[in-house]
Amino acid sequence: MPPNPRNQQVIAEFRARGGTVAALSDGPPLLLLTSTGAVSGQPRLVPLRYLRDGDRWVIFAGNAGQPGSPDWSRNLAAHPHATIEVGTETIAVTTVSLTGTEREQCITRHAAAWPWWATTVLAHKIPSQLPVIALVRREPPG
Repeated sequence: MPPNPRNQQVIAEFRARGGTVAALSDGPPLLLLTSTGAVSGQPRLVPLRYLRDGDRWVIFAGNAGQPGSPDWSRNLAAHPHATIEVGTETIAVTTVSLTGTEREQCITRHAAAWPWWATTVLAHKIPSQLPVIALVRREPPG
């Protein structure tokens, strides 16, 4: 299943402009996540905002404040290896679900960096149920 039309536009502009999207230039940066479909086994591509945390990229499965978890979070739970595009670089990553203080600190930092997310997503989610996922660069075999 291809990305929805809005995401297709964002993905096309992201790639054409070297990792930026004019309409999304406010707030946290954007990456493209390619995961493997939990049921289909097919590649799934979605643009996501992220928080940089040292050498990791942290994403939040807030589903834009809607009920339930986004498909991409279920995909990552089933298949923890993925790729991301950051700027013009494509990076192989492994996912790590954050817990405890580390998770709470990332939520707090992301909410401070992007108040819209705090009032739109966190206001409609039970924070303890919000999956927070770190994307960690996979080292090439060798």
